[in-house]
Amino acid sequence: MPDLRGALGWRYREHVVPALDLHGSLPLFIARKLRNRRLLGRSNVVYLYAGRGNAGDYLSHLGVRSIVGLPGLELLAGQPGNRELSKALVGSRFRARYRVLVIGGGGLFQECFGEFWQVILASGLPYAIVGVGANRLGDQRSITDAGLLETIVRRAAFIYVRDTMTRETIAKCGVREEVPVGLCPATSALFPGHWREESRSGNVLLHVVHPSDLRMAHGDLDRARESARAIARELELSYVEEDNMSADVEAVLKRYRTARVVLSSRLHGCIISYATGIPFVPLRCDEKIEAFLHTHCPAIKAVEIEALHRREALRDVIRATLNASTSDNRDYLEREVRRNTERGEWIRRQIMTKAWQAAS
Repeated sequence: MPDLRGALGWRYREHVVPALDLHGSLPLFIARKLRNRRLLGRSNVVYLYAGRGNAGDYLSHLGVRSIVGLPGLELLAGQPGNRELSKALVGSRFRARYRVLVIGGGGLFQECFGEFWQVILASGLPYAIVGVGANRLGDQRSITDAGLLETIVRRAAFIYVRDTMTRETIAKCGVREEVPVGLCPATSALFPGHWREESRSGNVLLHVVHPSDLRMAHGDLDRARESARAIARELELSYVEEDNMSADVEAVLKRYRTARVVLSSRLHGCIISYATGIPFVPLRCDEKIEAFLHTHCPAIKAVEIEALHRREALRDVIRATLNASTSDNRDYLEREVRRNTERGEWIRRQIMTKAWQAAS
């Protein structure tokens, strides 16, 4: 039996972390625990993702679950989820069945998830990595240690990543095989069902904020709000703010559906907008937004944070964005979402074949 506690270093005793991640909703937490208990003796799949209380991360998980198409347990990466994960992976009932870990999406190739990956590797279980990305923001956020990242990628039974920056980062670690790149799996949860035709445009300027990233990128959120509100008034739009930090994904998407334009310092604010046909202005805080744009929609350029503090410059960008067409994205979305579906089908076939062989 793998010593997952040893792999983790069990450093939770040294740091104060929450004992449980309740996802901001006790009923949802209980529902996930009960579903896991029910599926423990029935499912061969364990879905792992960054967090239930972040709508972007959860949409990524929903996309992964959609393309793989198999029921599975849900466990979370990072603290405090590592504690539940390490306990689950050594359980006798868990080990009684053939299991595959399906990991993604989210920015899991960050140093803060190093302990999570150590637990995964120590378990010895096969795993697939679906649409995971790297991220870096100055000295505040860094990418997974190169040696660990190389091991993670080499031991994966299947992998595709969400942007070329992540692929290039992996190549620098010494992995010579080119890793496939595809759209974030959140798009598979959104397109085409949530695609909005231009005739149904909303009446809101939706400001999707990432307060900590804005602060680390030397942005002033109060000044940004003031500028965005003034521009909304000029454009005869209502100003609404969203941070995506909610377990109620439907409520979050409902706010996006009211948007005429989205101003976002969050990656998934951009991805949700892109996948639903809403014009959006991406704000460059860290490297992942730039990586998404460069890989999947190079015609859209990120706006420097300083533009938030200059009302006229920001207004000009928003006006230009409103005048641009979003329909050009649709063909690319259809093709890439279909490609992700094909990847999911391959994973599903492999799991079902190996599970049948293990049971024989």
